[in-house]
Amino acid sequence: MPAFYVRHRSSSGIDATAVLEPEPDDERLTLDPSAAPDFLARIGSDELLHVDFHCGTLPRHLDRFERSMERLLLSPPYGRNEIRDILIECVRLSGLRDAYAEVICTRGIPRPGSRDPRDCDNRFYAFVVPFIWIADPEKQEQGLHAVIGSKQRIAPDSVDPTVKKYHWLDLQIGLLDS
Repeated sequence: MPAFYVRHRSSSGIDATAVLEPEPDDERLTLDPSAAPDFLARIGSDELLHVDFHCGTLPRHLDRFERSMERLLLSPPYGRNEIRDILIECVRLSGLRDAYAEVICTRGIPRPGSRDPRDCDNRFYAFVVPFIWIADPEKQEQGLHAVIGSKQRIAPDSVDPTVKKYHWLDLQIGLLDS
């Protein structure tokens, strides 16, 4: 049973699909190294949803994903219906039920010698992975202690908080502080 299914198409029409099955003791999953600059720059939008797509949530998630991409001036190489079909196919191929599906559109990599974001070939990724819980079922039942961090999220004047963005540094710092 695949643990991680990825599908990517560049605007030039090149398709890449991968099914990764990590060793049982290896919880790390690795994307294509050529994608690393995409993620290092953290310029992109993502959307996560439970694989059951219950209560008609898939259209709402796709709406939010489209709004975020529009705001960030991203244009994935797939249309809305193709993205929906890719998500459904990722879920089917994974065979996972206690999992989430994620779609990501990144700015991509600019032409050699350019730092202009308009020169980038936007990239699209979709995958399904099992849920990773902060607390095991016993702790979920008992409850957890919480700490309110002192770090403020990115100011709304700097980055629109309604845009789903691939940037969690402030949250990571809050976790480390707690």
